[in-house]
Amino acid sequence: MTRKKSEQYNLGKETELIEYKKTIGEKKEAVISACAMLNKQGQGMVYFGVKNDGTVIGHETGANTMRDVGRAITDHIKPVVYPKVETETYGNKEVIKVSFDGTRQPYLAYGKPYIRVSDEDKQMDQEMYDDLLRSRDNKNKAWRILGSASQGIAV
Repeated sequence: MTRKKSEQYNLGKETELIEYKKTIGEKKEAVISACAMLNKQGQGMVYFGVKNDGTVIGHETGANTMRDVGRAITDHIKPVVYPKVETETYGNKEVIKVSFDGTRQPYLAYGKPYIRVSDEDKQMDQEMYDDLLRSRDNKNKAWRILGSASQGIAV
């Protein structure tokens, strides 16, 4: 984070793990970014009140703002992800920071799979989606086999 003249703060560039949004009016795009980061890295952060170049512009936080942001993610990403939603203060400006993680790839946002490529969100191709789904199914199958074996049940 750098501080410019006149007390402006800059959080740096967007990455495969960090996305900036000016306002919560961009919730849908933020949900897609979260999904893409989860599929690529298994974690990430979205900040509201920050320009794409990392400049902190601040965001007003109303009575339901934090809840609305959290709900957008829990309601529109499947399998469900429960984010941590908090505020951070830079000078006299408050931003909303949403952090999340998950290991149940592939994740879908609004019914579609996305993948993070540098600082962009791309719709995932079918082959990658199928590979991730098979991988998740194989992990679940391994746990079922281990559970059965520990109970003396042959599979």
